[in-house]
Amino acid sequence: MTPVSQTRFEKNGQNGNCMQAATASMLDLPLRLVPNFIEGENPNKDMDDFFAAMGYRIVERSKNTVPRGFYFVTGTSTQGHPHIVIYRDGVLVHDPNPNGRGLVKIDKVLEVVPRKQPQAHDAMPETILKAVRPSAAIEAWYRARLQAMVHEMARSMLLHMRAAWNKADPDIGFAADEAPTVTLRKALEKWGLAAIRKFDKAAEEIGKAFAGRSMRDFDLRFRKILREAGITVKFAPTKAMTEAYRSVIAQQVGLIRSIPQKFLTDVQTSVWQSVMKGSDMAALEKAIQHNYGVTWRRAGLIARDQTHKARAFFEEARRSELGITEAIWVHSGGGHEPRPEHVKWGREKKRYDIKKGVWSDVDQQQVWPGTAVSCRCISRSVFTGMTDVE
Repeated sequence: MTPVSQTRFEKNGQNGNCMQAATASMLDLPLRLVPNFIEGENPNKDMDDFFAAMGYRIVERSKNTVPRGFYFVTGTSTQGHPHIVIYRDGVLVHDPNPNGRGLVKIDKVLEVVPRKQPQAHDAMPETILKAVRPSAAIEAWYRARLQAMVHEMARSMLLHMRAAWNKADPDIGFAADEAPTVTLRKALEKWGLAAIRKFDKAAEEIGKAFAGRSMRDFDLRFRKILREAGITVKFAPTKAMTEAYRSVIAQQVGLIRSIPQKFLTDVQTSVWQSVMKGSDMAALEKAIQHNYGVTWRRAGLIARDQTHKARAFFEEARRSELGITEAIWVHSGGGHEPRPEHVKWGREKKRYDIKKGVWSDVDQQQVWPGTAVSCRCISRSVFTGMTDVE
């Protein structure tokens, strides 16, 4: 039993929603996943039907009965209205009205009884939802943005390093009588700093665009999957989703800003190795082209990896809101070197607690689908409860 307070109160002809809140409390559900029975033609029957769908039945007992565990008690509230509260061992443990103090008159004692002895994963009806797959379109967009910036950075660096090497560019701004090593060092500092500033400036804008696209795409895909399963849910910009959105942005900003740092470090190493070896510009160009290829591929890896991670972030937030606590591991079947553990979990349809993840003997920590580097695994939500929730 998880206490949930009612949000509507009997006033000026408006009915309260104590039945909805009491039911949500008894079944450990968010309020939004329980119908407001009082709005129906037969609230008591609707409540009975809801519990039946959840694998329980409501049995009326005599007023002097004290059932085992938590049970409902109905009667008249301290405000003088028909009301329902939750008792345990003959004592009030939860009044859905945050300002209430229980009942002044008891009419009925209602025991909640399982329709059959609960078994693992069988206490309530389940719906195994389809897996939400990451968007290939968003990955392609993100990859194109990052690799275009990498290409421009490498092209610019190669152009200016060639000019510095040959001391042939009048716009480079260095004195003609400088030593070659000084000229090269100044070129590295000047154009390296320019590249860093460009990436720093673009990081926030690209990160926000990526996070926004990923969040909207996930909601559309997840809502479609839920609807196909007969579950209607209205998504809103909740605190959990806002935090996930901000986390995704922060992750992208850090990664985007790291791209020129690694590239410039590698270029600097190539330049000084070329100087020490007495290599010509052709050899340096080849080395810079190699550095460019490594960075270009890293940008692609970031795009693919972060598309999967962003989906996982938003999925965790929405699952939490819907009261989904379990999922089934699905191996992607892709990748040149699949992780044996992940393959095994996918084959076994490994069921896990979404808060705890799955223990990895290899990584010696808890892991989740799509969160390890280059992991493309996904999962299927185990939805337990009604399939017509609005």
